[in-house]
Amino acid sequence: PQAGGAMAGTGACQVLTKRNLCGTRHPWQKYNLSSVEEFAVGRARICSAHFITDRCGAAHKPAIMLLLSFGADPTIKNNHGKLPIEAIGTPSKTRPDIAQIYSTVQQGIKRFGKIIREKQREAAGIVDVPVPKVKAPPPAPPAAPAGASRTPSRPATRTELKPGSPPRRPSSATPEEIAARAAEEERKQQEAKAKAEEAKANREEAARKKQEEEARKKEEAQKKKEEEAKQKEEEKVRAAEEKKKKAEDEKQRKEEEKQRKEDEKKRKEEEAQRKKEEEIAKKEEAARLKKLEDEKRERLKFSNVATKGTRTLCSGTYDPIDSGKLGPENTVDGAESTMWCGAPPEVAWIAWDLGVVREITNFRVRFERIHATVYELLGSAVDEETEPTEWTSICEQSDGHEGWNDLEFSPPQHFRYIKLQEKAPAVNGTAMTIWQVEVIGRGPLLPGDLDE
Repeated sequence: PQAGGAMAGTGACQVLTKRNLCGTRHPWQKYNLSSVEEFAVGRARICSAHFITDRCGAAHKPAIMLLLSFGADPTIKNNHGKLPIEAIGTPSKTRPDIAQIYSTVQQGIKRFGKIIREKQREAAGIVDVPVPKVKAPPPAPPAAPAGASRTPSRPATRTELKPGSPPRRPSSATPEEIAARAAEEERKQQEAKAKAEEAKANREEAARKKQEEEARKKEEAQKKKEEEAKQKEEEKVRAAEEKKKKAEDEKQRKEEEKQRKEDEKKRKEEEAQRKKEEEIAKKEEAARLKKLEDEKRERLKFSNVATKGTRTLCSGTYDPIDSGKLGPENTVDGAESTMWCGAPPEVAWIAWDLGVVREITNFRVRFERIHATVYELLGSAVDEETEPTEWTSICEQSDGHEGWNDLEFSPPQHFRYIKLQEKAPAVNGTAMTIWQVEVIGRGPLLPGDLDE
């Protein structure tokens, strides 16, 4: 009602109750919608200024929405200056936003407005009935005779009165008007039928196009799916090939790395072997050079070259008891107690083979008591194993005596064979006797030995 009623309960929603409607205090929510609608029909708009409390929440939303749907003024604010929409439309996680609530309220207003209009038409006894199809009007009847009563025909109508309703005044339309109306209705029906057929054809065409479009899309989707599957398969094959190639490359790389390491190891071994061989070669070369140097030094060193083992030649040996201890080899054996005795009465001679041509600087001979007072020293450079036939005189001495006799040659002489020829013995009828002989020299000299 316009007055609304007092606020019921502190902190609770002031809702429309049965007392507001029919004098009781039970909440109107407990009654069906028809009782509220019946009460609302023909009443003034519900516009209570205070239908919401200070603490309104989600539980009061149905009541506020119903009041708004029955025409409550949505511009009236509550004590806090909020509109109904603002009061029930606070956005949160559990409540819809204001726009959705307002849309719901507007739909409810339209729906209840339609219900109210239908109730009002039913209360006034207005019922919509279908208009029957009317064919072309028959030819006009002949004119009635004068004075005859004229009975008007019942016009077609879209509404009929409900039983118990007051009679309605008959229509005053003429048959021509009724026929025209019927023709107009038939034309409209034909146009509606044509439009319906056209709409049906359009729908069928749209359905066909839609079906074709769906088939095309389905075919495209299937084709796309096949292409994607093919592409995935190709990618899978390519990935497998890449993986295989990568594995082969990795295997080849490892083999190459292994081969490289083996080659490096082999190279290092060869390098070590080469260095070792070089070291050995260097040592051998050093040893060879040392040997050559030693040999050269030995060649350049002056020493007794008539040593034990030197081949000796002589005119003969005096050995009355054939002891075999007085041969010419005793002159180079290095012993102090052995000697060679020449055979008398011939003039004795003795020669020594030095092996090669040597450079000779000194000659020493140790005579026994029976010695040669005059003797000649000769040499031969014939480099042969046979006894020379030609001799070269080196010097002749006439002061031979017992013991060591030293001879020095200046310049040095170069001979292979040295021969001592006796010319006058110290005791007539005897031959010279020699304890030891030394030939001081060096060599054989090689080319370049004396270049330094």
